[in-house]
Amino acid sequence: MTGLSKSAIQKIMDESSNPTMNTMERLAIGLKVRIVDLFESKYK
Repeated sequence: MTGLSKSAIQKIMDESSNPTMNTMERLAIGLKVRIVDLFESKYK
């Protein structure tokens, strides 16, 4: 859905990678959310 590899997504989730804004936009599109929703979290 995002065009990103599973390993790239895992690195982002593990916080061992600093994704570019382009990557974040691809994630948001794939997840069908606003890009800002990727940054707003009650868990952080």
